Amino acid sequence: MANYKNGTETKTSLYSSAKKLFYLKGYGATTIKDIITDAESKLGLFTYYFEGKESVAISIFKDFVNDIALVLEEPLKDYTAKNDYLLVDMIEYRAYFECINANEQIKQFYKDISILESFAQMTIDLKDYFIQKRFENGLKFETSAMIKDKTYFDAIASLTSGMEIQFFRDVLGKKIDIAYGDAIDIFLTEYYRFLVLDKKRIQDNLRKSRKVVETLHFEIGDCFSVQLAGLNP
Repeated sequence: MANYKNGTETKTSLYSSAKKLFYLKGYGATTIKDIITDAESKLGLFTYYFEGKESVAISIFKDFVNDIALVLEEPLKDYTAKNDYLLVDMIEYRAYFECINANEQIKQFYKDISILESFAQMTIDLKDYFIQKRFENGLKFETSAMIKDKTYFDAIASLTSGMEIQFFRDVLGKKIDIAYGDAIDIFLTEYYRFLVLDKKRIQDNLRKSRKVVETLHFEIGDCFSVQLAGLNP
């Protein structure tokens, strides 16, 4: 039991140090040596628990995405109760993009790790997870019949993930001169046209999702913490 506890504490310490350093120094400027020094650990222990710096960064970003979904559960409970999953999906997606743009540290971290091949795969996996969750809950909006075909969905997830990553890298890097909220609308319109047959419903829910997210106050703290401060009246 003692060895298990020590091992768990060591892994947690290394992970926490990586989160802190990635946030404060950036992914590119942080080395594995920096992480093990901050955690007062050893290289052998780092390589025992993690495949490398890249895998730690991807895990940290996935936790960041999951935290966004968790803080949205309460404000979205009424929409979920009504099975309004298209709107819920759009709100979660829009909130994700807004949180990426919340401060310079998060934006830089996104730009640094979004060039990694494993980041693209993570984006595909997240799309698969959230869409499958909607189907399990009973998807109430009319979808393309082909979306239930795994091969078709995998192709769409791959296509839109690549589009998403490059588009938002360009938007965040100011290579495209467009308001950030409008950029989100453009991407979501293109993404959902592969999933939803009713184009008017896409546009109606885009407007609703933007209005809802504008009432939310996300606080992104040190080490990628996500909190929801409250709602506007």
